[in-house]
Amino acid sequence: MGNQECNLLPYIGRDWLAHHYNQLEIMRLELYDKICETKESLKEEGVEFDTGFIDSEAVCGGGVLKIVVKDYPPRKCLAESKISQRLLRYRWVKSVVDAVGKLRTGGIYPVFEKAHCVITVYLPLSTSNWDIDNRALKFIIDGLRYSGIIADDTADKLAYTVIGEMDKDFPRTEIILVEHKHILQMLELITML
Repeated sequence: MGNQECNLLPYIGRDWLAHHYNQLEIMRLELYDKICETKESLKEEGVEFDTGFIDSEAVCGGGVLKIVVKDYPPRKCLAESKISQRLLRYRWVKSVVDAVGKLRTGGIYPVFEKAHCVITVYLPLSTSNWDIDNRALKFIIDGLRYSGIIADDTADKLAYTVIGEMDKDFPRTEIILVEHKHILQMLELITML
């Protein structure tokens, strides 16, 4: 094998890893889809099916909304695959909408004029090996819009921050929203120091 062929091995390996990573993420999304489908099917038959291990939750108080999704978004490369678009969208939009829906069932109706959203992704592995912009976050933002807590996901209605953390025991995504003007006020105070 010539030197030039040896230099190709890392690239071939990357393609293989990317392909299999995408396949695993698609399988996770399909599993979520089937669990939700089973829950609805059993619900129609009057049977309760506990999905607490995947259900999203939300709390609201003091002008702050916190949504916890018991999962983390895949790498952005998965979002570019047409096969996964429907499943990925369903997973994340549904999780956000369901969490906000539970609040509304309890009589709590959070709405933000212009929100600042802080998305903290807790991965089971170290966050030092992924770029902050390499997670598929679009459908989280879409979920905020479809839930009705923001009027639109345009720049005049939403700003966001992404943070990566590690939690091998409880990987999750936390989505916290506050009025953007409060963030601006806080930044003004900091700049005065």
